[in-house]
Amino acid sequence: MLAAISAGKTNRGNIETGYNTFADQLRNARFGPLSEQEGVTADDIRDAYDRGEQVVRQVAQKNGIKKSSYATDYNSAENSAMIDLDLASLLAAAIAEPRPQISARKEVPTGSSPVDQALAGYFMATNLVIEAAELDCDLNWRHRQSIYAAEIARLQAEGGTADPAVIDSLKTAMEHCVLSERHCTNVKEIARASNERVVEIMAALHADLPQLNAAPTHLREAGTQEIFKRLAVAVDQINAQTQRLIDQHCPGATVAEFLAARNLDTTVPAP
Repeated sequence: MLAAISAGKTNRGNIETGYNTFADQLRNARFGPLSEQEGVTADDIRDAYDRGEQVVRQVAQKNGIKKSSYATDYNSAENSAMIDLDLASLLAAAIAEPRPQISARKEVPTGSSPVDQALAGYFMATNLVIEAAELDCDLNWRHRQSIYAAEIARLQAEGGTADPAVIDSLKTAMEHCVLSERHCTNVKEIARASNERVVEIMAALHADLPQLNAAPTHLREAGTQEIFKRLAVAVDQINAQTQRLIDQHCPGATVAEFLAARNLDTTVPAP
């Protein structure tokens, strides 16, 4: 039973991740290549992508809710099952706990323009907070596995049933696991929402990107204060999303400190 519930939780989590990834792709297309197209047909296509994204997000959300339900059922069933566990039952319980997945890290952009530097800081922060949350889940999993391993070794040598003190330790570790998984889910949701906002910010800068990627002297020659104003606003908005992520990892720290520690400079040159 535990294995089936665990498999259901993992499956729903994978589906949730897949649909959120698909929704991100739809959004990126809408604010990327499709944003350059004009006319009624182009507007219809963008509207279709927008509707598609909303539908896909709803499917992802529903699977996330079901994943949480499976997690609750799993913990309840596991707590109930952990009474007079023999060696075989303890082995099965240990095997039934899959190791938490570690996400692929976002590629950090390179470049020296203020926007490139702000984006680099944002993606570094994204990688940092998600990695920390996932490693915390993995640490909790390894802690529980070490408890299982020690008691399994004892039962193999001595026989009998699991020590009640060990069962209590496992229950406490599982409570910590629930809190870690909840935090990890929250962090990833914040990162997803921040990513959507950064995509929107960059889409608004699309027409200015050739100028923004130029050397500061060329930027001053090309135009004008409006470009600098848009650039400054975009950089501030990206840094605000970076701050939002930093708040999850290290409350009280500032985006200025985070960027300075990584030799990133998002200062917009004066026109």
